[in-house]
Amino acid sequence: MDSLKIRKIFANGIISRLIFEIIILVMVIPLVVFSQENSLNFAVDFSRFRSQGSDVYVEIYYSFDRDGLTYQKSQDGYQAGSLIRTYVKKGSKAMMVDSLVITDFVKAKNEISPTQKFTEQSNIQLEPGDYELVSRFTDLISKKSFTVSQGLKIESFSTDSLALSDIQLANSIQKQPQRENKFDKNGLRVTPNASKTYGAGLEQLSFYSEAYNLKYDGEAKNSTYHSSYYIMDQQEKIIKEISGRPRTKPGASSIINGSFDITDIPSGFYSFKIVVTDDFSGQSTEALKEFQIFRQGDFLARRVKAEPTLIEHAADSEFEDMPEPALNEHFEKIKYIALKEEQGIFKQLDLAGKKEFLKNFWKSRDPQPVTLINERKEEYFRLIEYANTNFSVGGKQGWKTDQGRVLLVYGKPDEIERFPSNSDTKSYQIWNYYSIEGGVIFVFVDIMSIREFRLVHSTHRNEVQENEWRERYLSY
Repeated sequence: MDSLKIRKIFANGIISRLIFEIIILVMVIPLVVFSQENSLNFAVDFSRFRSQGSDVYVEIYYSFDRDGLTYQKSQDGYQAGSLIRTYVKKGSKAMMVDSLVITDFVKAKNEISPTQKFTEQSNIQLEPGDYELVSRFTDLISKKSFTVSQGLKIESFSTDSLALSDIQLANSIQKQPQRENKFDKNGLRVTPNASKTYGAGLEQLSFYSEAYNLKYDGEAKNSTYHSSYYIMDQQEKIIKEISGRPRTKPGASSIINGSFDITDIPSGFYSFKIVVTDDFSGQSTEALKEFQIFRQGDFLARRVKAEPTLIEHAADSEFEDMPEPALNEHFEKIKYIALKEEQGIFKQLDLAGKKEFLKNFWKSRDPQPVTLINERKEEYFRLIEYANTNFSVGGKQGWKTDQGRVLLVYGKPDEIERFPSNSDTKSYQIWNYYSIEGGVIFVFVDIMSIREFRLVHSTHRNEVQENEWRERYLSY
């Protein structure tokens, strides 16, 4: 067993007493159960990162659908339980990596929806070698089990040449200064996407990686590196390409993370590639990750393609019963992306004219007219919801703020640099968009120190430009 040289990093294992209590609970409660009879979609993924010496740090990610569990009637509602056990095998030898018990409780069945998932993670450290990673999921109520087995090749990272870790795909990435759970690392909370699936409800491809062995010396201490990103189809045709701006090296290693809007990419299987180049040494390295996009609407559209009137009817009916105040409110929210001519026309229309205008407004902006939904409209109102959640201040809704307007007009930024306030300067943020006009920034400052960030400078040709924004707005 010494040859495996496996080191547990986190104590995720569940003691036998807890498992025993769950089994007893299942035995003594009257067997009143309900199963959603849906696929569990148990998924396992992993990423490899550099560790000490020749060892490699491995993160293992799990996800499964909440509505695939079997729930048992309890005194106050319904409960479910599941067990995930993971092993690594090398030749004829094997060792348990982790044992996770996940429990769930709901008061009513309607609290469970198809979009809800459980996400978990294990962490181990391995020496170089060829392994088999085996994860077994067991529903503790129905006793059904599912096993996922995959090869796990461990190779030491170079100690001198530029190197890149695996790409970790994520559901979300947020700033997290202090480590509070297993998803937190390097000042970020990276919630993994073990299924590697994106689409309806998850239109941002979020990713995390680490670059190692960036070069610099005394004269080039502030030298730069840059990253390029590619989304490719199964024929390796580039669907989307973004070249990041040069970044100052924080040291010999750096975090590579961000997110991309994939609303305009149809359902299918794709690869995501990151290429990192050290501008000082000239070295480049890359990593590749496969993922998929799935939207039910893409497939429904194929069935109704011969009957376009069904799609027309769905688009026409939305505004049919809207009173004029609701129509005006709808247009107020979309005026950021309306042409000046359109804004002038809308003000002069009567009730019937406004309904027809809004119908045609969205129809002309539908990227895939053959589908049952307007992807551009769906994404726009998701951004409004995001703005209201993250930028609202006082009585002002988030979509009405400067940050909300920029978000709605240009989409989510590729990168946000956040600078907290201190004794000398106010808090500010720099939003980076790498694919607009060759790369632009938007600078927001919390001028009144009330967490409402005002746009004070941008390199976009149609936005406010104040090159001395630091001197004018940052100081107290």
